Amino acid sequence: MAIRRENQNLSSNQSSKEHIGIKYNPYTYEVTLFGASIPLEKNSKTNLIMGKYINKPLYLWYKELVKALYEDFNTKNFKITFHGRENDYSDILDEINYLNNNNNWSLKSELIPFNENQTIIKELSNYIDDVLTTSPEELKKELKESCAIEEFNFSKNGEAEVSVIATMSSGKSTLLNAILGDEILPSKNEACTATICRIKDVDGMNGFKLKVEDLAGNIISDWKLATQDDINTFNNSEQVVNLFIEGDIPCTSSEEMSLILIDTPGPNNSQNLEHKEATYNFIKDTNKNPLVLYVLNVTQHATNDDARLLREISDIVKNHGKQAEERFIFALNRIDDFDVEKESIDTLIENSKKYLKDFGIENPRIFPVSAEAAKLLRLKKDGKPLTKSQSIKLAGFEFKFLPIPEENYPGIDTIKYASISDSLKEKLYKECLENRDLALLHYSGITAIEKYINIYVNKYARSQQIKDSITTLKNVIDTAFLEVNLLKGKTSSEISKLSQEIENIEKLLKTQGKDKTISVKNKIRDLTLNSNEYVLLFNKIENKFTDLEDQFNSDKVTVSRAQLLLEDVNKELEELILSLHSSILNFSEKEIRNNAENIILDLKNYFSNILNDFTLNIDLKELLESKFQLELPKTSQLLNSGIYCVEEKIGSTFSHEKSISVWYKPWTWGDTEDVYVDVYDKKEYVNLITLKSEFLTTKKREIRKMISDMENKAISQLNLLKEDSLKIVSNVEYNIELKLTELKSTVDNQNNLLQQENEYQKKIHQISLYKEKLDSILDL
Repeated sequence: MAIRRENQNLSSNQSSKEHIGIKYNPYTYEVTLFGASIPLEKNSKTNLIMGKYINKPLYLWYKELVKALYEDFNTKNFKITFHGRENDYSDILDEINYLNNNNNWSLKSELIPFNENQTIIKELSNYIDDVLTTSPEELKKELKESCAIEEFNFSKNGEAEVSVIATMSSGKSTLLNAILGDEILPSKNEACTATICRIKDVDGMNGFKLKVEDLAGNIISDWKLATQDDINTFNNSEQVVNLFIEGDIPCTSSEEMSLILIDTPGPNNSQNLEHKEATYNFIKDTNKNPLVLYVLNVTQHATNDDARLLREISDIVKNHGKQAEERFIFALNRIDDFDVEKESIDTLIENSKKYLKDFGIENPRIFPVSAEAAKLLRLKKDGKPLTKSQSIKLAGFEFKFLPIPEENYPGIDTIKYASISDSLKEKLYKECLENRDLALLHYSGITAIEKYINIYVNKYARSQQIKDSITTLKNVIDTAFLEVNLLKGKTSSEISKLSQEIENIEKLLKTQGKDKTISVKNKIRDLTLNSNEYVLLFNKIENKFTDLEDQFNSDKVTVSRAQLLLEDVNKELEELILSLHSSILNFSEKEIRNNAENIILDLKNYFSNILNDFTLNIDLKELLESKFQLELPKTSQLLNSGIYCVEEKIGSTFSHEKSISVWYKPWTWGDTEDVYVDVYDKKEYVNLITLKSEFLTTKKREIRKMISDMENKAISQLNLLKEDSLKIVSNVEYNIELKLTELKSTVDNQNNLLQQENEYQKKIHQISLYKEKLDSILDL
């Protein structure tokens, strides 16, 4: 029986006259309404919004849904009953609380939760095996032609990436070791300059294994037992490498989706620019939306390197909705450095939130943690030897973190401040009372971080994985079910009428359909790249260089001062180029994806318009719509057809040592006739005004050229997409005509099928069972 959880947002003397239920299936993205107190018309705002976002996850449009219900009910006082996952309900609840607190609404809500099927991929895999073994040949053929099985197999072994980012001295490696339950990664305050480390969860492995590749993918060291010494050696090597580690990460299961922790070089600890850019790419990836765990030293905020990345994060959070807010979490490490009897944890947390808010991050997900305490506790629990110093530390942590009520000592309560639900906090507190070792682990703060990671992966990555794996499969089964039931119980005259309707559609496709196809193709040819983003980038460059030029306003500074200035400017320009490059890659990919989705939508509308020109048997219309849906290209199919790879230089600012020697190294300027140096009494000076006109102007020109080149590459990619899409439209047109011919043949041969009534009924029964079973697996 479902447990109902009610959110009381109204005072006791208020009541919600209007009410509605929302049922959301996160595996199919299907939203259904139930129990509405006022019937919603077909063209109601709510139904229009639902039609607009069909097959889109609810987290993209839940705000519009709530506002649409307000417009249809014409009141700010109504109740929403939500049937679905608590993770998805939290979005609705956040919007309700916001509207109640800020806009004087009076909404109520109630959750009817369902227990998620944690083995749904396994059940679907068994289901497919059964279908391929026992189903009719026609169904097997359709599954093969639609690539449904290939799509499922590709999607079922999903991976969810978590990028871990930090500046130096934040304890990032210690935090990762705490999550791994082992001292695999070297923990020290030196910069690890040459590696990106990908750590993949593989259940059941003893220990961890390591493979090392160079940037070209060549194996330097094949799989072997991972040791801290080996990893340390590659970290300190001058050769730039990628490390791959596999092992059993305790906090998660890889049965249906593998967690991958990516130890990403921070802004101040990578001399290799390709690796350094990886940090920006993870932050700005609004297509895959990987979770980013940002580790801050709670005792040492406000570094320049943090400031640069936090501004980038702020831009993403402000402009990309709820998921963007949730995908950045901030671990306030070294919370154990505070003395709770002398210092206020409340003040510490508020100061940390204010620090992040100053960068525009309004509602940060905060997690105070002692990575060292968590690591030592897990090492001890797993029977790994601790040094004398570690044992003393662990005893101190236990004494410091856990509350002692009889002495009125509060302990360090990280659970209280963690950005997790109240119900989850209650669960952790309860476990603390039952188990002292578990209490220290929970109070260390590591458990809350791990729970949040699992919640995020389940809400976003796993739901998308299941949706990708079953979309075509479900379409094939549904279409087969519609087709075998189309003729069920039909009289001879009804069958003849169906045959005539199909023939009429065939004729229309060959006449007016051609004109509509031409219209779709013309829309594809007219697709253009949105240049607004590029204009904004050019404006950003101008503003940045204006700020930099203000620093070059003296005609006489010492060489050492000029050297420091140029080093700072060089670093700022390097960060600017990395930021611009990753921004262009991200929004170009998004722009191409949007165009691909629009092409598919145009194709869908093209066929819908043709069907709407007729008064069709409702079962036939539903079947034809389903058949056409199977013929539509997938977004990934269009994107892959337009993708090409080139080796490209990101920019001479950071990739060509020779080019910067003239401008970046004033200490190399000799006692010669140099345009930048005046010599008085054997002292060297630099004319910054002259340097500005040559150095900054050159660099601005190089950066603007980089943006133009990347814009031209994006245009070329769009042209490839258009070229391939035109071919696909022709293929879809041909396939639809073929499917109609096959369907008409089936209808015309119905008399033959009726003579084999037993075989026909068996086929209907068999496919009906397959549909029922799949619907049952996917049902809430």
